Amino acid sequence: MFGKGKRATQRLLDRGVRTPAEALDVKLGRFTTNTNSGVGGSLESMSSSRTLRLRIEPPGEAPYETTLELDRRDPMVPVAAGFRMEVLVDPNDANNVALVPQPVFTLPGGKTWQPDSDLARLAEQGDVDGMLKKLDELAADAKDKPGESS
Repeated sequence: MFGKGKRATQRLLDRGVRTPAEALDVKLGRFTTNTNSGVGGSLESMSSSRTLRLRIEPPGEAPYETTLELDRRDPMVPVAAGFRMEVLVDPNDANNVALVPQPVFTLPGGKTWQPDSDLARLAEQGDVDGMLKKLDELAADAKDKPGESS
């Protein structure tokens, strides 16, 4: 979860400092579907990766940039840059960040979105076409409602 190994993730959950962040860029990896035709039928799985370039905004300190790598096990994130969220920052390594559990994203324009919405349901169902449609809707919504970034 959160693009890290189990121990690193647990360490961030235990010691990480909740800190505001803004996504400056979102790069999507490939969607791949693997089919394993074995005894009793086939098994399909889907995977994707995302790389977020973030501006971390620690209270009382200068903002800085870092990246966060996410994979298919991590929560879905909006695809349009400019959304805001909280991340967990390692107090011993400011570039070691993770999404907070059950993240809430604030899109440009102020609308909030949680990954346990329609998009997460579509991902769990492996509905790639539905996911792409929903991602397009979210991106269009973010572009239709430009807001100011703080």
